[in-house]
Amino acid sequence: MKLKIRILTALVFLGASAGAALAQPATHTAQDGVFTSAQADRGDALYQNNCAACHGGSLQGEEENPSLSGKHFFTRWGGLPVSAIYGFINTQMPLGQPGALGVQADADIVAYILSVNKFPAGQAELPADNNILKTITINKPQQ
Repeated sequence: MKLKIRILTALVFLGASAGAALAQPATHTAQDGVFTSAQADRGDALYQNNCAACHGGSLQGEEENPSLSGKHFFTRWGGLPVSAIYGFINTQMPLGQPGALGVQADADIVAYILSVNKFPAGQAELPADNNILKTITINKPQQ
């Protein structure tokens, strides 16, 4: 009887440990190749048509509109999950028409912004899923 209780206790512990591991998604960084080159290219076209007038053709910023590249980008978004910039774009941009481009276009634009900031492309597209984007941290690429 004691052996059955020990086995049952061990199985419960192992099951709880496995469940906890599954409940906590793996954390990635944007350096892990979280978008594809094709997605960044789509994002480039969307950015040029919808964002460049305010943020500059090269993401350098225009007048009071912030730069989306380099030091300013990393000061604002560095250390945050990709969901932060994605959520901001999705709920605040384009100015006067937030969310007008749709969730996939917003993910494509984020992929383009990441590519301009020297993050590498990978094999899978950046999803338009905030829960997944919360698991990817924006960290400054190694030079």
